[in-house]
Amino acid sequence: MTEPHVITGVVGPRGATCSKWGADVDWTMRFELRAWKDAVGLLHAELLSVSRKIPDDEEELPSRIKAFSLVAVRVTRPVDGVAELIDLLRTDVVDEELAAVSLELQKPIVHQDVKLGTLVLDRELDWFDTKAQWGARMISLTIGAVDDQPPKVALEAALALFDESSAWERRVRGYAADELLALKNESWLDEDEHPVSRDQFLDRLKLESIGVDEDGGFEFGFDDGDLFWDHEILVSGDLNSGPTSASISG
Repeated sequence: MTEPHVITGVVGPRGATCSKWGADVDWTMRFELRAWKDAVGLLHAELLSVSRKIPDDEEELPSRIKAFSLVAVRVTRPVDGVAELIDLLRTDVVDEELAAVSLELQKPIVHQDVKLGTLVLDRELDWFDTKAQWGARMISLTIGAVDDQPPKVALEAALALFDESSAWERRVRGYAADELLALKNESWLDEDEHPVSRDQFLDRLKLESIGVDEDGGFEFGFDDGDLFWDHEILVSGDLNSGPTSASISG
């Protein structure tokens, strides 16, 4: 292990998260420091990603690392924006510069669009969200964020979808029926339920959300009308290729 470094920093909006992959026995905890100071007090504005394996007897550790808090940690030497956690030393650090960064991170970031409305950044999920008028109804719209801003390509994709909302909804609904109707009738019929026709399938779909990622790809989310026992139907694609995949979720 490289020589330990004691640093202080501002925890990012997601706090500490845990994941487990494949045959791993232990969970891996990760969190970001959005700004941090080294042992001599030099402020680093670049993001530092910190991780560590969490055995069962330390399962409470992630809950101590809260979003926007100021912490002191002992880590391996940061290299290319990455370090491994050795110890969590303090969760009540007092530092004016880091506190100012924390306050700035918690200020709402808003993007106004004439057609899409007021988009507000959800820092934890790293996207902008709003309620937007789609045809005759309101739906949830999310747009992926890059550097706390909605990318031009994502905004342009969202506007293109909304400008041709009727055509896109027909196309996406039709694709969902093409991909999932057989699955419904082969594996998801209730007892004594008759097979569902294509028209019946389409009638039961209710569009609830559209997500556009930072590269302009889209995902339509439908209430399934109990076709798949209240699972969400998701249809993904992009403007050039149209819908390319359909699945049930939840």
